[in-house]
Amino acid sequence: MPSAPPPPCIPARSLGKFIVALAPPATPPNAAGVQVLYATMEGQPVNTPPLATDAPDPVGLFMSTDGGTNWTRRTATGMPPNTQGGYSFHMAVDPASPGDGINDIIYFGTVNQARSSNSGGSFTALPTNPPTASNGLHADTHSWAFFRQPAGTPSIVYCGNDGGLFRSINDGGDWTGINGGGLQTGLFYNIDIKPNAAADVTVGALQDNQVQTTVGGSGLGWVATVGGDGFDVAYDGAIAKQVYSTSGCGNGVNRSTDDGANWTNITPPWTAAEAACGNQLTSVSTDPSNGGIIYVSSSATLWQSSDGGGTWRSLQAFAGAGIVDVARSNGNNVVIAVGTQVWVSTNARAATVGPPTGVTFTNISAGLPGTNVARAIFDPNDPTIIYAVCGGFSGTAPTAHAFRTTISAGTWTDISPALDLPFNAIALDGTETPTTIYVGNDFGVMRSVDGGSSWSILDNIHFPNVPVTDLILSQPAGVLRAATYGRGVFEFVKPAGPVIAVNLEKNLAFGTVCSGPESLTLEIFNVGAADLIVYSVQRLMGSSGFTVLGNPGTPVTIAPGDHLDFTVQYSPATIGTPGDAATIRIRSNDPAAPVVDLQAKGIGGAASLVTAIANSGNIGSACLGTFREEELTINNAGSCPLSISNITSSSAEFLAPHVTSYPLVVSPGGSLDVVIRFQPASFGAKSGTITLTSACLTLLGGP
Repeated sequence: MPSAPPPPCIPARSLGKFIVALAPPATPPNAAGVQVLYATMEGQPVNTPPLATDAPDPVGLFMSTDGGTNWTRRTATGMPPNTQGGYSFHMAVDPASPGDGINDIIYFGTVNQARSSNSGGSFTALPTNPPTASNGLHADTHSWAFFRQPAGTPSIVYCGNDGGLFRSINDGGDWTGINGGGLQTGLFYNIDIKPNAAADVTVGALQDNQVQTTVGGSGLGWVATVGGDGFDVAYDGAIAKQVYSTSGCGNGVNRSTDDGANWTNITPPWTAAEAACGNQLTSVSTDPSNGGIIYVSSSATLWQSSDGGGTWRSLQAFAGAGIVDVARSNGNNVVIAVGTQVWVSTNARAATVGPPTGVTFTNISAGLPGTNVARAIFDPNDPTIIYAVCGGFSGTAPTAHAFRTTISAGTWTDISPALDLPFNAIALDGTETPTTIYVGNDFGVMRSVDGGSSWSILDNIHFPNVPVTDLILSQPAGVLRAATYGRGVFEFVKPAGPVIAVNLEKNLAFGTVCSGPESLTLEIFNVGAADLIVYSVQRLMGSSGFTVLGNPGTPVTIAPGDHLDFTVQYSPATIGTPGDAATIRIRSNDPAAPVVDLQAKGIGGAASLVTAIANSGNIGSACLGTFREEELTINNAGSCPLSISNITSSSAEFLAPHVTSYPLVVSPGGSLDVVIRFQPASFGAKSGTITLTSACLTLLGGP
């Protein structure tokens, strides 16, 4: 990618995210392809506080009219500032633009958004919602997309931001949110469930979309009630309808006595640093068995209130905000996950703070992998057992994402599933023995019913592959709710009817198949409470090389708790063709998923014979009664083993004397040397053809 102007215009190490956008082809199109390109980049100050010599953010807008060979900086008057470290940053060119570098239409987004109709010479701000218009865009831009219309009609423009998805049909003059009708785009950090038998209220904290409650919402709707960037929520352990929340940028800690409909500020006596807008990820937790006991972890301190936020005391300073949990059967046992560490107290209700008899915390991080500890929670039945989940990627086996310990153990036991993804959430079901463990990671939810010895994906058909940020289990109601970052909130319930689940051997990815057929198993489970009828399992579309064997036949009934194995076979229809694929469709009586489509993939592999010999096979001269030899290298450039079943010669004077048995097998990417001997029987120039199965090589020689 072409670089931006050199220092001192841009100091070293001051650039972050780059965005390049192509203009549409000009009319007539240039034979060399698209020539007009636009580029912008995040500016990162290298000084704290930033100096005048540091890069602005964004750095600017640059244009090339010769395919990227040369660049000029556009004036970009009115270009919106502040990419928030590249988080809110995207640019795109309207496909209805002429592609001339003069009148191209550019949509540019940082925290706010703007539009240019003169190739970035100047920008006009787009309406925002709030505060300037009720038909505007939400803040924090992440994407642009277009649907080009016939000439004379503006393109339909889409903007993705922290508020979801928005659409404009009049060049960005007005915007309509299109996040209803079942489309879920909420960026949830944390949720909690009202602790009653019905679990009939859910309260959640969202990125840039306040704290919201289902109280007052229509159907599955939510109502935003307080704060800008909500972060955490927690119901009181004993006081009905009382719930607490935290929000960033001056909103602090709040208390509601009506399930989150209205709020009163109860922020602890924070320092200015704790109250700063950048320290908004403040957590709140409650004692699940005692009313009015709250824990708030700010950017520097763990605070405790015993009267619902009326008064506060500082328990201990920590290096950052953490996530707190209180043991259900012993309110003195409190655990906090802070950064890469876990700390525990066994006397959190003591009358004083600090030794010798007051509240103290002990670091119990020994044995953890050193990655961020997303959460640590107590077993609901044993106040001495603690579970923890860790984010990041370990690159090791076990994958170091789920752990268990006891307060006195001194180390942690790795109980991770074989999946190296960030783990963000954990919930425990104490009604089962042993305790059932649910973990949320960046791809979904997993469950273990044997203490972490084995794991299974929890409903990979009905639940999307999306980061799960929080899991809350309501034991009285028998529901598990999952907060996601980008797809709203989902509920797992014990089913009353049939529910289909599948397990795919190798994810139906056959890889390279050299000689079919090869088979993989498709397991179909009934995890519901009534008979599952599988009407058919068959290839719907795609390569004819994939088939589903007819045994077992369909329709077939699978009882609750049972499963049935089907076999998917792959015989490559075309050798050497990459990306062979087919859709396998399952039809059943699962009311929530009557059709399940699965992707089977494979590659029809083949061997590829490539030979090499010095001097193009001219072995040279040999006297009668003597011989000369040269090595013939047999290379396999293919993806399957190469089998040479025979080597023959058209002349008895050219032989491969050292090959005594066949086949000769050359592995993919491998090579094999065979000696070719020229032994003349008479004078004169000689030639012969060496045949390797179906490939021929002509060798020359002379006396």
